[in-house]
Amino acid sequence: MSPSPLLVHGALLLVSLIFGLNYVAVKLILEQVPAATWMAVRIGLATVLLVPIAALTTRRRLPREALRWLLLAAFLGVGLNQILFAEGMARTDSGHASLINAGIPLFTLFFAVLARQEAFTPAKLLAIATALAGVLVLLRADRILLGEAGGIDRERVLGDLLVLGNATSFSAFLVVMRHLGRSVDPLRSTAFCFFFGGLMMVPWVWGDVTAATLELTLRPGVWPIVVFAVVGATVITYLLNGWALRHTHSSQVALYIYVQPVVATAVSFLLGRERPDLRFFLAAGLVCSGILVQQLPALLRRSA
Repeated sequence: MSPSPLLVHGALLLVSLIFGLNYVAVKLILEQVPAATWMAVRIGLATVLLVPIAALTTRRRLPREALRWLLLAAFLGVGLNQILFAEGMARTDSGHASLINAGIPLFTLFFAVLARQEAFTPAKLLAIATALAGVLVLLRADRILLGEAGGIDRERVLGDLLVLGNATSFSAFLVVMRHLGRSVDPLRSTAFCFFFGGLMMVPWVWGDVTAATLELTLRPGVWPIVVFAVVGATVITYLLNGWALRHTHSSQVALYIYVQPVVATAVSFLLGRERPDLRFFLAAGLVCSGILVQQLPALLRRSA
């Protein structure tokens, strides 16, 4: 018996709320714990949780011919992706990071067109260009072009660029996983990516992770946030997303990513940590316009 649509959409909304809160949580963690240590803890614990779950709940083995693609996916979706995310979040605001990552469906569309998984259309080009314009506004590209870079917070711009790299690497990861299609079990392939992606991160964390830095994650004000970020924003969100995908379209799942910037910005504002400015709202408007342009053809077909 299929669950009610209300239950499915409730699960998707919960996932987006958790992800939105995760931007604020990670920012709080990185203010007290070095980025390399945090990534070692997050990926390590997530792997310890996901590998047994995958082993106990799935029996399909990963096909040997898919392993090289899965290694590329592990690099793009975990190794490179998480390094860029951690280093970016250490430098920028949670609202900025969540807004940039809201462009992931459009960045994925760009790579899918390049990989010839989707056909090129003027509407898709306009959608990608509009969202990219929003990101450039957020990065203050207009002020740089006008030679007014003196008052720009270079550290935050660097953080935004690193998060943009994180978003594009994750988008490429999604295209690789789509290339593999149904030949791989999603839970087992995710566990594979976390395990090997974590191994790829060892050169980055080596020497920066010590007993002293690991002890920081056990401090009373830190460890509950760590548990939320690992269990809630990594394991539970994946399981809920996987369940929802069985009962609705992937496009419906993707749409809920746009709730995350609202949650992250609102929570940061309520905590008195970040105050969005006019530029942020302009960038958000452009990103949302790109999303609308992308969805418009499908909406018109449904209404016809």
